[in-house]
Amino acid sequence: MNNCLSYFIGFIFLFTVGCKKLERSNPKDGIVGVTTSEVVLVDLSTVQITSTLNSTEGVSRVTQRGICWSKNPNPTTSDNFVDSGSGFGTFTSIIKGLEVNTKYYFRSFASNEKTTAYGNEVSYIINGPVITTKAASEVSYTSAKVGCLLVSDGGYNIIKQGICWGEYPNIDTLTNKIYADSKDFNYTISGLENGKTYYYKAFAVTNSGIAFGNELNFKTLGYNSPSLKTVSITNIGFYNVTSGGEISNDGGLPITARGVCWSKSSNPTLNDNKTSDGSGSGSFSSQLTSLQEGTTYYVRAYATNSKGTNYGNELTFNTLTTNRPTLITNSITSITKSTSNSGGTILSDGGEVITDKGVCWSMNSTPTISDNKTSDGSSSSNYSSQLTDLQKGIVYHVRAYAINSKGTGYGNELIFKTLSTSTPTISLISIPPYWDAVNNKYIAKFNVTILSDGGELITAKGICWDYFDNPTIGYTNNMTSDGSGKGNFATQMTNISSGDYYVRAYATNSNGTSYSDNIKVTVF
Repeated sequence: MNNCLSYFIGFIFLFTVGCKKLERSNPKDGIVGVTTSEVVLVDLSTVQITSTLNSTEGVSRVTQRGICWSKNPNPTTSDNFVDSGSGFGTFTSIIKGLEVNTKYYFRSFASNEKTTAYGNEVSYIINGPVITTKAASEVSYTSAKVGCLLVSDGGYNIIKQGICWGEYPNIDTLTNKIYADSKDFNYTISGLENGKTYYYKAFAVTNSGIAFGNELNFKTLGYNSPSLKTVSITNIGFYNVTSGGEISNDGGLPITARGVCWSKSSNPTLNDNKTSDGSGSGSFSSQLTSLQEGTTYYVRAYATNSKGTNYGNELTFNTLTTNRPTLITNSITSITKSTSNSGGTILSDGGEVITDKGVCWSMNSTPTISDNKTSDGSSSSNYSSQLTDLQKGIVYHVRAYAINSKGTGYGNELIFKTLSTSTPTISLISIPPYWDAVNNKYIAKFNVTILSDGGELITAKGICWDYFDNPTIGYTNNMTSDGSGKGNFATQMTNISSGDYYVRAYATNSNGTSYSDNIKVTVF
């Protein structure tokens, strides 16, 4: 009886233990039971791994699962991974884009909102051809030279080899490619965009797939403003020097303008004085003119393309100083259509006797004594000058000058414009016509005002009229002649009958005849 009771109690104990659910020893560990199987080769860049994820007590669901991998042990989802769905059970993952002859480490993983669990780690090397990607060279704005070297066929039949490239990393297609004609191959990729990064790698095609070499990248040159330096200052004179520039890089774009700019202040720009010395790259020479003697100047070469203007290094120089006279050009006064007045103020005779002085002028900048000039004596005193035989309405450049045995000194340059002349300006006022019973005729009187003689003598003036508007003295016999000169005058129409007339005043000078506004006069 006691033995039976003991057997019964033991049976109940075993039954209870055998039916109890398997529980985790530490529920806080989250998902457990992730198993990574062996790696199966698909092709030379792809493997397949089957994983098992057993259900876990207290874990209601798995929201993500897959394989993570790296070239280093213990890969995590922070490295590379492939998503293979969700839930428990067995799943298969395809990993693409692997490199041959490279050891990879793989682990299955499973995740939910609380945790990520990893399975056991397996490693694998895809043994295949060894093909090396060469570093890029001769990189330009739109091209680059790349290459590949087939080191070993790895026991495979190499069908083709070459280089592929694209705009994004991890290239796994042959969209842009060139096939090699030798094991050691170089090729220049052209037609690229400037300032852009391209990725490329070698490949070898076999019956078992494509083996890729290491992936490299290069960046094409970006278009920029030109690079240049300023050429040394030579031939320094009193008013002129020689400089120029050397354009070492056009920035990848045509040079549209080049030269040197200068100023009495540092860092001159195109807004200061400048030369224009053509276009294109290379070296160029520049002549700086119209300088002031004994003056410090700052010079920089410049070059312009469609990206902008760049400047060379800054140089400085001093123009020569002599014992020639120094002077100031007097202001321009009494300007008419053919004359004006100026002169000079002598600051220093340079220690030598002044043999001639005056002003010189030209329609061009920087006049000299080789142009038009006055001669106003030989003393060192200040003087006045009259400019004659000028053309009306013309801009002139003027400088005072003085000469001693050391040379000719010039004052500052002034500019003025002679007066222009034109035809007269006139206006016409009509007095209402009336019937003159004494003389038995119609009378229409007018007052004419000469607003301007146009700068010339008025040689004829009066009124003209016709049955049509805008009458002129050349197309009608109906006109008066009321003398000459600028004065206002009164006049009247003669030999008229009832009807409508159009009347205009006229005035003539050497520049032609002008008319007043048209007035319609009705006689009745």
